[in-house]
Amino acid sequence: MEVDFVGRIIREARRDRCNTEDERIMIRTLEISKEILREGSLLRISTVGSSMYPVSRSGDIITVRPTRAVDVSAGDVILYNAGRRMVAHRLVSKRKENNQVVLICQGDTFMRPDPSIQPEQVLGKVVAVSRNGRTIRLDTAKSRLIGLFLTKTSPLRPWLYPILRELRRFSKRSFTKSS
Repeated sequence: MEVDFVGRIIREARRDRCNTEDERIMIRTLEISKEILREGSLLRISTVGSSMYPVSRSGDIITVRPTRAVDVSAGDVILYNAGRRMVAHRLVSKRKENNQVVLICQGDTFMRPDPSIQPEQVLGKVVAVSRNGRTIRLDTAKSRLIGLFLTKTSPLRPWLYPILRELRRFSKRSFTKSS
């Protein structure tokens, strides 16, 4: 199924009038992903980038459940439409601007939030991340608490993660040596 999905994207992208093959593929991926989510199906798609490290890394597969903006809350990782691409970032808050509700998202490794988004830009909620045959659920109570904690510590995250990563490496080395 994934091969057919990718093949369809590439075939349809070649017909479009875009500057580069990559741009055409991104646009077709966005269109097909929207269609899958609109039909109420789960979407599994590969990630690119490190903005959500350590939750997600480049090449991980995220599972997205179709969700409306009113059904997401601070701490959730959402997939949203950002122009010609899709972005999966953590929802930090919802607020009113000019009598309209806007959503504020931020990558876990970023110092500043993304530009605010409109509710209709929300495509779905990331409910799982798969890496090396292992799946991490993001829709459990524990994951929701961690997500909420991360939204409250956003200014500290860029410094907090390297410290936590080193502590984890140290504990693995200590455990291995004592075995």
